[in-house]
Amino acid sequence: MGDVKARWLLLAITLGSLACDSTDETVLPTGGSGGVAGSATAVGAAGTGGATSSGGSGGVHVGGGSGAADCALPDPTDHTDGVLNEALPGCWRPFRDDSPWNRTIPDDPPIHPDSDAIVATLEQEASNVRFSGSYVPPLWVINSAHVTKYQWESSGYIYYESHTTPPFVGDGNPRDGITDEAWPASAAMWGESTADGHITLIDLADPSAPLAIEASRYAWNGSATYPPTCTTFNIWDLLGEGVAYPPTSIPGRGAVGGRGAGFPVVAGLLRPEEVEEDLIDHALVFTFNRNRTDTYLSPPAARSDGAAGTGTELPAEGMLLQLDPAFDVTTLGSVHAQRVARALQQYGMYDGDNGGAMAISVQALAPSPTDHRNAWEARAPGMYDDIEGIPVSALRVIDTGQTLGAQLLTD
Repeated sequence: MGDVKARWLLLAITLGSLACDSTDETVLPTGGSGGVAGSATAVGAAGTGGATSSGGSGGVHVGGGSGAADCALPDPTDHTDGVLNEALPGCWRPFRDDSPWNRTIPDDPPIHPDSDAIVATLEQEASNVRFSGSYVPPLWVINSAHVTKYQWESSGYIYYESHTTPPFVGDGNPRDGITDEAWPASAAMWGESTADGHITLIDLADPSAPLAIEASRYAWNGSATYPPTCTTFNIWDLLGEGVAYPPTSIPGRGAVGGRGAGFPVVAGLLRPEEVEEDLIDHALVFTFNRNRTDTYLSPPAARSDGAAGTGTELPAEGMLLQLDPAFDVTTLGSVHAQRVARALQQYGMYDGDNGGAMAISVQALAPSPTDHRNAWEARAPGMYDDIEGIPVSALRVIDTGQTLGAQLLTD
């Protein structure tokens, strides 16, 4: 952890006097206690109990640079309202190095015993991989010390530290309808324009303890009298594991994360800076329209919104897919598509939600789908079209351990 903390401290120097001067700073637990033990025959987060592994750094990751100076943040003095921009350097990635999101797939990984049947199911719905054109979340970089804070109202679950047990703080009631502390919001920040309404705020007010503030079905209502509203509300420790665990107190449903699988929305999100700089050093996340019924999931998923049945030929949310390392990425015309393909070979992509078949999640660059697509085309020409040169048949399911059943969610 020392190296990573040093990198964040260098970023603190960049932030200067603006860093962490809020009088209502919220102190969150830094947990990660408990969790999912690794299996000797599986890759990634597997098993049903035990402690998380120690070690791993995380936070700011300098993928190919010479040091933390190559990963400097935008100058916050240019944005006195505390909303810095919508971008982080390509060398930045969330969560610690031993997170399932940031671990490379070994050279000879165990293949899931149902891989062929699952891939056949995927092929029934889509012949190729693609990028999402809608249902894509925006990302905002903020210094919350200079953003007005509100107690957000929620019609769903409020979970502050999503990877700890229990997954909420304050009065311990996740359905009381309002956050126990005030959190930043601003009219300058738009949310996802679809029914999902995701929004992710990367808060660097204290660079030694960066947070992701995430909400679903977010709506800005304009004043303290009418605070921001949402359904799920989560705070993620960006130096943590980036994984939540199915709680036993809510029968039948997990209680964490904005995606259907309970993942952090920022986890696996493809950003334009990392594509431009060839620094996609993490797993991606995709959606599928026929996921296994929600009483089945695969770690690191903490819940599922699947509803297609219980057959083992169906993918379970949380499963990790890899592009066959033998696939020739140079057949994809765009260098940007080739970079994404290499990440799919090295890190893979997790099944994270019900949605359009085989659609990889990317950062929203504009509120409308047309403007979003045009913005990505300007940043990464040809990427959207050329990624469709990856056939679904070139994918395989990596064995990450036991698929959890309903009894593990309701005990």
